[in-house]
Amino acid sequence: MKRLLKILLVIVGVCAFGYACIITYALWDFRTRHVTLQVQTPQPLTEEQAVDLSREALHQLGEDITKFIPRAYDGTNFYARNTISPDSGYVMWASTGSLPSFLVQLNQTGVVVRCGVSKCK
Repeated sequence: MKRLLKILLVIVGVCAFGYACIITYALWDFRTRHVTLQVQTPQPLTEEQAVDLSREALHQLGEDITKFIPRAYDGTNFYARNTISPDSGYVMWASTGSLPSFLVQLNQTGVVVRCGVSKCK
């Protein structure tokens, strides 16, 4: 009986450890990574600039940008500009294969653009 109890405790411990590892990996994998880029003027970003900057942010984080295309949020526009603060918005990138999609948040302060890159859930 003692031996069976020990075996059962080992199995439960291994399962709990595996479950904790899976949760930790999922939380780590969906974290937001940041890249700081610069633009020429402090004017609010155009759609073309936002797409180019978000592409560069993905590239700097090691993503193969040839496997992604920008996805229009309303059927026509790729840059979803914040209506309250025109210096921020986002661009979504869809995978052309089975890879995950990405969301790139753009926040501009003067000529500095901070890009937050995260996987879409």
